[in-house]
Amino acid sequence: MINIFSIIHNLRSLIKKYLKIRTIKNRYLAAMIILIIVPIPLIGIISVSNSSNIVENNHKESYLSNLEKSSELLDNNLDNITNIMRIILSNENLRNELKTSKQYTLNDSSFPIQSVNLFSNIFRAYTIDTTYIDSICLYSNEGRLFYYGTRYGGGKIMQQNPYSKLKEKEWYKKAVAANGKEIIMGYNVLDEGSTEFSFSSVKLLKDTETFETLGLLIINVKESAFLKAFPKADVNSDNGVFLVVDKNKKNNDSPIVFMNQRDKDIEGLINNAKGVDINALERQGYSASNYTNDITGWNIVHIIKKSQLLKDTRLIGVYTVIVSVVAILVALFLSIFVSNTLNRPIKRLKRAISDVGKGKRDITEEFGDDEIGVLGNQFKVMVKENLELNERITCSRLKQREAELIALQAQINPHFLYNTLDSIYWLAKIKKADDIAKMSIALSDIFKLSLNKGSEITTVRNEMKQIESYLVIQNLRYNNRFAVNIHIDESIMDHEIIKLIIQPFIENAMLHGLEPKAGDGKIDIIGRLEGEDIIFVIKDDGIGVENIHKFESGYGVRNVQERIELYYGEDYGVTFESEVNKGTKVTVKIPFQKVTQLGGE
Repeated sequence: MINIFSIIHNLRSLIKKYLKIRTIKNRYLAAMIILIIVPIPLIGIISVSNSSNIVENNHKESYLSNLEKSSELLDNNLDNITNIMRIILSNENLRNELKTSKQYTLNDSSFPIQSVNLFSNIFRAYTIDTTYIDSICLYSNEGRLFYYGTRYGGGKIMQQNPYSKLKEKEWYKKAVAANGKEIIMGYNVLDEGSTEFSFSSVKLLKDTETFETLGLLIINVKESAFLKAFPKADVNSDNGVFLVVDKNKKNNDSPIVFMNQRDKDIEGLINNAKGVDINALERQGYSASNYTNDITGWNIVHIIKKSQLLKDTRLIGVYTVIVSVVAILVALFLSIFVSNTLNRPIKRLKRAISDVGKGKRDITEEFGDDEIGVLGNQFKVMVKENLELNERITCSRLKQREAELIALQAQINPHFLYNTLDSIYWLAKIKKADDIAKMSIALSDIFKLSLNKGSEITTVRNEMKQIESYLVIQNLRYNNRFAVNIHIDESIMDHEIIKLIIQPFIENAMLHGLEPKAGDGKIDIIGRLEGEDIIFVIKDDGIGVENIHKFESGYGVRNVQERIELYYGEDYGVTFESEVNKGTKVTVKIPFQKVTQLGGE
């Protein structure tokens, strides 16, 4: 290594001395020469000496992706099994049959014929497309068993696995702890002594309404569930062995759930380690790739002998020498060519920058689509935009002054309005027009409370004051036809809320509920604290409506709903209830908290 660094240092000194590296082109050429002459032969030497590790690592990476895809295919089957169990539970007839099974004779270990027919039809319908399901066992809480399958008879299953003994099994306790969620065991829970590759999915059936336990459902899955996920085994192939290993499996002390090709040596190593020990496999001359399935926690493993994997590595040395020589020649040629293509657009960009520095604004240089070309085109755009910048700044300043004048006018208008209403009030007093005086003072109060000094936040007390002023005007208008009762808890009167969230609904009640009604009407306004929420209720005894969506589509209602969602979140808002000729009820729900604590403020 010392000699290599010495060569690199001498080459660098030589290039600096004779080429006088000052331009990007020469720097690039010098760097390429160093990178070509030294590293490529060095890489060839290293690749030959480490080809075994490279091949093995590439193999592991490649098979890790394959194992992940196999895991996804296995997940599809597992999801299908889970969906079948959930669909079975969702069948109302099956649930009702399990509920009524308590009525049958207690010493009867099987279901009556009508239940058997019902279960058979249900299971047949849900498993018609699933060839990998070996059998389905359904236990009721009383210990009755319905067996759906062809391998064994229901009587044999019941004899070997009575419900009372199942409750002592570890897998049953896991199903109880899962509280109705499906669990997958790496062996056949009803035939734990079996040497065949099969596994079980277990689900404690819960009533979807009362959540009471109705029984136990077990689906036993055959080896064919794995066949789509893994390549077909070939005795004469050197592709290695695929395994599914469950370190928690307690079946014959063997953690192997599935093996696409029997190999006693590999099987012995897995069984001795009680799982997948990559280091132990490496020591025994195997290369292993391992992927963990997210749903089951099983290890999906590919194991192959290193002697099979690396038998062709001797050719790598010859190929490396040939490739290295060709690469050096091609790289030198490309380096010269690329350095020239880099240098040309840089010179054009340099000329463009120099022209702008001399005062020129119309750039005629053309640039390509590469990085330097993008930089040059962006420079042209920047120069053009700079010419427009002064005009935009001038226009912006004019608009700013205009906005200041509008803001000043907005401040003046409310004062003008208040003064005008005050003048109307005193003029009405002088003329002894008391109704006009009341209206003008009430309207003045409404404007003051609505504008609220430009703030969106008010208190419940101020909101009620505004409503009272509004009612003064409306009662004068309708000659006291409407009786309004206000009941607001004192505990919320000084609480801050967004303004104008109640008045629009009172206006709706008068205009659309009470005004079309013959005779007098009544409106109740109620405000109270419920838990951590404030509830406002506006009820009227007007004509009501058939289509409640008419309220929801109104501009005022939408405005209130949108503001409430903006300030308080989507869990709060307005709801409507209405009945024709009986009236309408509006409920406004907001949280009992300061608006300033929310994200919107």
